[in-house]
Amino acid sequence: NHDKRPLVQKNLDGEIVGEFLSIAHASRSLKISRRSLSCALSGAQKTAGGYIWKRRWKMICRFRSSKASAL
Repeated sequence: NHDKRPLVQKNLDGEIVGEFLSIAHASRSLKISRRSLSCALSGAQKTAGGYIWKRRWKMICRFRSSKASAL
């Protein structure tokens, strides 16, 4: 399912404070609308519920590429 991609929740300092299995899971757990989370993930807005949101797989790809370039 398209909505089953993991998310990372960051505070405004960029520190990871949570991880969720999907937008729906984060929405239910934190009482933040799915639309607001989607907009934060797509870049249409900077935050949702006072947090920065990223897809987990994008963070893993960035880590791997920075790790590879350091070798």
